[in-house]
This record gives sequence, structure tokens and C-alpha cells, in this order.
Amino acid sequence: FEGLKAFTHEDGSVHVFRPSENAKRLQSSCERTLMPVVPHDVFLNAVNEVVRDNIEYVPPYGTGGSLYLRPLLFGSGPRIGLQPADEYTFIIMVIPVGDYYKGGL
Repeated sequence: FEGLKAFTHEDGSVHVFRPSENAKRLQSSCERTLMPVVPHDVFLNAVNEVVRDNIEYVPPYGTGGSLYLRPLLFGSGPRIGLQPADEYTFIIMVIPVGDYYKGGL
């Protein structure tokens, strides 16, 4: 699982939970699937930018909600086959989500 979440804190600031660890997981997945590794700084800058661009969708503090971020890296070249792609696209999808377990565990 490569997804991560951004939460609003009591003071109104928004923080992303462990983005550096998520960057390492994506890098590991890239190496395992023989895709080019997304550099750590590129990943962190993309996470910060996508959260900043979607800040109005981060649920307010106390709601149990968060902004779910799902990084994707996929081959986007013109050929399909059993060989590495000629080019790759890195994107981060975002969606506001509620508390996964209503009322807690």
C-alpha cells in the first residue's frame, strides 16, 4: 500500500503522516517492478504541492476525516508489451475520506 493521509490538526495546520516512509515504500516498489525510482525530493515536493492545491478538501479537525493521497507511477509510452515502458508518468490522486472505523476500533 503506497497511500498516505493528510490531517488537519487542532490549530488548523495540515500535516501529512510519514511522507518520507511512504517515499521509501514507493522506491522499493519501483525497484521490485523494474520501474525508474521516483527521487525522494521529487516525491516529497509532489506530496506538498498536491496537498497545497487541494487544501480546501482536507476535512476539519475533529471529524475523523483526512485527505487520502494515492501516488501512482505507470508506463505511459506508446507501446504495450512485456518490456519496460519508454516513458513513465508519476501522479498523486487525492480524495477526502471519512473515519475508516466509525467509532474507533
